[in-house]
Amino acid sequence: MKEGFISDVQHFCVSDGDGIRTTVFFKGCNLHCAWCHNVECISCEPQQMRYVIGGQESMRTCGKRMTAKALIAEILEDEKFYARSGGGVTFSGGEPLLQADFLAEVMPIVKAHGIHAIIDTAGDVSRIAFDKVASFTDTFFFDNKAANAQDFRKFTGGNFENVTNNLRYLIESGCDVTVRIPVIPEHNFSTEYMEKTCVLLKDCGVKKVQLLPFNRLGSAKYAALGLSYRYKEVPTMEKSALLPLLAICRRYFPSPETKIDG
Repeated sequence: MKEGFISDVQHFCVSDGDGIRTTVFFKGCNLHCAWCHNVECISCEPQQMRYVIGGQESMRTCGKRMTAKALIAEILEDEKFYARSGGGVTFSGGEPLLQADFLAEVMPIVKAHGIHAIIDTAGDVSRIAFDKVASFTDTFFFDNKAANAQDFRKFTGGNFENVTNNLRYLIESGCDVTVRIPVIPEHNFSTEYMEKTCVLLKDCGVKKVQLLPFNRLGSAKYAALGLSYRYKEVPTMEKSALLPLLAICRRYFPSPETKIDG
């Protein structure tokens, strides 16, 4: 039985999809987004996180190996809550599809129990990775981080063409896809940029979009890892600030599921 490298398993989550969910954060990501609020999930190695609260220091090791059996058992602990709330499990990260073989061992059993499964991906992975899990995935949350290749490379270090090709592939294959757009000051927080983003997504066949307002929840994690954070002094964004951007999105994607979330 394969092992996965997991950063954390959080129970009773309500912001990673419908209902009460268990969110599994995979460790390891091939992008380096300047605003990342799960910075502890980027490295593929175990990391020591040092917190100082009230003058007291504490250390936590981030990253552990889990067998598919152990992870499935933890997911099934809350099976009754999923059923009652319309929830399920969300595989996030990091980039969960960098561990597609491990996911392909976990997800058929999750599916057999009738548990709704979401994969939250940035999409910069091989087509084969999607093929290994698509039939067991109810919904893909597909992150959009830029409207063009230059900005995508600048802010994430990733391959824009690979991402857009994978997005088109999922939609053409009939998968349920919701594109999630983190709205970031000094990057895509303007009506002009959102218009360009919507044109791109419309061309890819997207139907549903969620806007995620910037927050600074990850600031303490940067400090705990001894890292600098570019957005440390940038205030958390109010949802109301995104209403002009939402209006643009709804011109292109009138679905009720085009909304502000997070």
